[in-house]
Amino acid sequence: MKIKLIEFFSQETDAPKKLIVFMSVVSGLAYGLLIYVINESAAAASTPNKAAEFRNLLLFISVAAIFIIGIRYSLNQGAKITEEVIRRVRIRMIDKLRQTDMQFMESVGQGEIYTRITQDTETLSESTIYLISFLNAAISIAAIGVYILIIAPAGFLLVSVFAFVGTFIFMSNYTKAKKQVQLSRMKEAEFFEALDDVLTGFKEIKISRKKGDDLFEDIRTISIDSEKLKLSASLKHFESIIFYYLSYFTVIAVVLFVLPSFVDNYTDVVVKIIAGLLYAYGLADGLLKGLLTVLKSNVAVENLSRMEARLDNVGNHIRQTLGKAPSDFGEIEFHSALFRYSDKEGGTLFEIGPINLTIRKGEILFIAGGNGSGKSTFLKLLTGLYSPTGGGFVTLDDETLSRENYQNYRELFFAIFSDFHLFRKLYGLESIDEQRVKELLKQMELQRKTGYADGKFTNLDLSTGQRKRLAYIAGILEDKPIYVFDEWAADQDPTFRKYFYETLIRDLKALGKTVIAVTHDDRYFDKGDRLIMMEEGRIVSDESFV
Repeated sequence: MKIKLIEFFSQETDAPKKLIVFMSVVSGLAYGLLIYVINESAAAASTPNKAAEFRNLLLFISVAAIFIIGIRYSLNQGAKITEEVIRRVRIRMIDKLRQTDMQFMESVGQGEIYTRITQDTETLSESTIYLISFLNAAISIAAIGVYILIIAPAGFLLVSVFAFVGTFIFMSNYTKAKKQVQLSRMKEAEFFEALDDVLTGFKEIKISRKKGDDLFEDIRTISIDSEKLKLSASLKHFESIIFYYLSYFTVIAVVLFVLPSFVDNYTDVVVKIIAGLLYAYGLADGLLKGLLTVLKSNVAVENLSRMEARLDNVGNHIRQTLGKAPSDFGEIEFHSALFRYSDKEGGTLFEIGPINLTIRKGEILFIAGGNGSGKSTFLKLLTGLYSPTGGGFVTLDDETLSRENYQNYRELFFAIFSDFHLFRKLYGLESIDEQRVKELLKQMELQRKTGYADGKFTNLDLSTGQRKRLAYIAGILEDKPIYVFDEWAADQDPTFRKYFYETLIRDLKALGKTVIAVTHDDRYFDKGDRLIMMEEGRIVSDESFV
């Protein structure tokens, strides 16, 4: 069976893996040699020879020490490499995710992405005993304990004492490790929150590269902190395992070299006790756990490789060079632009266009139409989240948009979509004026619902209308040339709905901003400069009010 996990780690890290393999082989050979040492010592017990016993004792200690040193090194270094690889894979895949296009994100779905980046990467780091193998081991050890109790009560007492002490030490270390695990899970929760920001806030970070970069740095920091906490917990757990090995060999040493001197006729059962103890450790158990690990890790590696290959095949993961983002514009023109949604066979599911439209600086443009008329799809085409796929093109001040300059074009916009994502932090902004934020919170009547402290909003558990107002505050602080609202007023109370149409968008226009809003509020249509109506993916009218 091909062990893909080894191949995967070989590709992901330059850490000294050969030394880990070498130490693992040495510790395995040492453990195998112990059987010979134990058998020789057991045979020598029938014919006492102090020199031979002393020689066997030294040999036993030496071989056991080699095993302890080898297994400890392998576990510790293996944990470090594993956590490093997980961090690298997660960061790399998230970076590729944010570089991909909107259609890929919509086709894959968040569930699969979460599974690949969380569950599959976690599978690679698993080293715990599965429930079935644990149960099997517990029953086997219990049976061996009964066997030893029958043939040698003194041996059973000895094993029980060491088992009790070992359990106490193990639980003590486990308690310490548990605290680290709890802290690491809290940090993992932060990671998942930030990952959710990437996935559900994809449109916002796609429009603003600076916001995306800021969020990405936050994710990188959280991932590094999580790596350190999980590694600390693993090392404490491994210390417990090492103590188990030490106790195990100590019991064997006492059974072989101490009890025969104090218990009559004990030598007759030494071999049986030792055989029972060795069986308790069991190679079969290790093989079973190893087989399960290989099977699970092979699947995880395949899943991760398949997902990353899909990201690479999209072709947009290559970071586009971000030049100086335009601070203003004159006109955006759609020239017979078409966009279509296609199924897996290439058939058309829905399309909008051809769109012929000119949007000018400083105007208020309302977009109306029934459900399914293509308004939201047009907004994605307008903001650069989609590009024409069925023909036509878009120009910015007479320059045709292409893959090379689409990101610069997106930087013109701040958008609040109907399925918008609200970030707790104001990513992409520098030197934020907290007093200005508080003034905006008061203006939006949110000062009693949430606050701003330590670089983030204190509460996001708000109604949809309140969350949209909070998103509006973030947009004002970003100070973009074009503001896009997808039915922003639909979730507001009548007072704030009126305030939006009669005050907020007028204030934006007074600042020289361009406002584009999808709306169904026909009573406020005359508050805009233009109104376009859409039906079945096409613009059917374009009315001016100025």
